[in-house]
This record gives sequence, structure tokens and C-alpha cells, in this order.
Amino acid sequence: MTDKKFNENEYEKLDSPKRRKILPVDNILQGLGEINPGMVVADIGCGIGYLTLPLAERLRFSAGKVFAIDISPKMLNILESKIDRQQNIELVKSKESEVPIKSKQVDLSFLVTVFHELEEPEELIDEIKRFSKNKHRVVIVDWNDKERDMGPPAKIAFSKEEVIDIFKDKGYELLNTFKEDDNFYGLVFNIK
Repeated sequence: MTDKKFNENEYEKLDSPKRRKILPVDNILQGLGEINPGMVVADIGCGIGYLTLPLAERLRFSAGKVFAIDISPKMLNILESKIDRQQNIELVKSKESEVPIKSKQVDLSFLVTVFHELEEPEELIDEIKRFSKNKHRVVIVDWNDKERDMGPPAKIAFSKEEVIDIFKDKGYELLNTFKEDDNFYGLVFNIK
């Protein structure tokens, strides 16, 4: 693991009152619009389920499904202990740019406070394209590249403009921006 990766031993931070205050799940979900019944969603870098659990609840009675994807077995084990009754979550242990999901499965992918950790973001985008349906969306919420009193160092963050350029180079178009404040930006892309 590089120093860009979140320290899995600090997993409590991923679902703390402070995080809920500065990055409410409802704001993330409002930024992308409607989540349709039966959708298949990938929560990439799911951690301990901060977004996975609310997504699964919204999709629970509509035959929808959430792939909870993470590189950390510890995070997935913690999440697994929370989902004993949630049959619409599938835990997926992955590598950064290799996700063992069959091709053309996913309608919508989330990367929430994950993009800044990526060593090769273009490779993960190629993998998202592989496991996603031809028509799909990708939602990025990440730390801005300004100095702040929390989160990763600003020097490892991608600016909003850098992320937009990376996705455009991979054939995506920007649909929406949201959640812009002193800490985060939100972007919604779809494939052209």
C-alpha cells in the first residue's frame, strides 16, 4: 500500500459523526438524480459501507443490487458484519484496477473520497467501462486540491478540472457538478 491509501486501521473515521456532517450521504445521492428501480450499482472503495448501506436500502425492494468493492479485506469484513439481512449487496475484493465483476453488469458507479488514492486512474476508468453497461454513469466525490484541516494532503488530490479532463479523455461527458465547498467537489459523468 502506498502512502496515498487510506489507513484501514482508522476505519472508524469512515462513518463518524464528523464525516456525516461534512459529507452527508443524502447530498451525494441528490447530486446524481434518481436511482431507478432494478439498478445495479458499484460502490468502488466502499470501505465499511458508508454509502453501500443507504444505496442497498433504496434498491432493496426493486430487485436492485450493490457491488461493494474494496481492496481491503478488513474493510469488507467489517461491512459484511453489518449486512446479514441485506441480500442485495455483493462484497467484492479487488485490486485497484482489476475488479472481478462480469462485463456489462453495472448502471452506476460511485467513487467517494477514493479518486485521490488512485495510482493509475485511467486504468480504473477502463475497468469501470468494462464492467458497466453501454449506457452508464459514474459519480465522483473527492477532496479538493486546496489546503484544509482534514483529509489527505492537498498535494495528492486531483483538482476538479483534472478529473473532468481524465474522464473526457476516456470518452465521458460531464452531466452535473454538485457538493462544492471548502472540502469536496462532486461530478457526475456518463459515457458518450
